Amino acid sequence: MPANYSHKRRIGAFTRSGGVIGLFTQYGDLFMKTASVLDIDVTNPGTSAVTRSLSVVGGIQVDAIVQALVYDTGTGNIYCHLSSLDQNDEAPSGTAAPLASFASENISAISPARMTIRTNTSGQIRSRVGPISGAGTILRIATLGWIDTRGRLA
Repeated sequence: MPANYSHKRRIGAFTRSGGVIGLFTQYGDLFMKTASVLDIDVTNPGTSAVTRSLSVVGGIQVDAIVQALVYDTGTGNIYCHLSSLDQNDEAPSGTAAPLASFASENISAISPARMTIRTNTSGQIRSRVGPISGAGTILRIATLGWIDTRGRLA
């Protein structure tokens, strides 16, 4: 910080990969990646909560903007709940809270959902699939960008 100054504020944060700044466009607090990243592509994700790492900035909490889907080639009726690690771990459901962030209620039906989820300072969120998970269950999460209030209260 320059001499004789007592206040500072972050004007933005960005990602790096291989020593290169990841390309993005900034609109105020909104940071959109030029090219989205498929961070999660997992078969048979299980029904327990799993911590997932996203391609967002580290060292600060941001609201990750993701596009996600879950589907099953064998049974259908698969729900997925994405949540912040600041929240309680809750099972996804079609009838009880917290419900589901997105679902596939028919065999091989794919219904992607776009949402924001608060990360921890390591760029991680939680995913949980249910009520079943098997060899035909697939979970995919792509990171599109993030919202960074840049040191201001939201």
